[in-house]
Amino acid sequence: MTEPFAERDGRELAVQMIHELLEAGDDACCIESEYRDVVPQTDAVTRYLAVLRERQSPALDAGFAAILTDALGCDPNPAEFYDSLIEAP
Repeated sequence: MTEPFAERDGRELAVQMIHELLEAGDDACCIESEYRDVVPQTDAVTRYLAVLRERQSPALDAGFAAILTDALGCDPNPAEFYDSLIEAP
């Protein structure tokens, strides 16, 4: 059986999610509620992961993961901020 999706489709899906998050802005995306204007944190990532689970495509997963790996891994040190949140009481 032929794979219905290509890695490119996964990359496009990840880029679509990133655009959605950027359009939502800090008020909807920030993990710290004090920086969100009384709105709950957006659930965009969960929705996109549900799409990946529903489509059950290794190629789609690989393309999606490639974009996120690049976005998170090429930043100087994105984990430092999140480490501080985990260590906070």
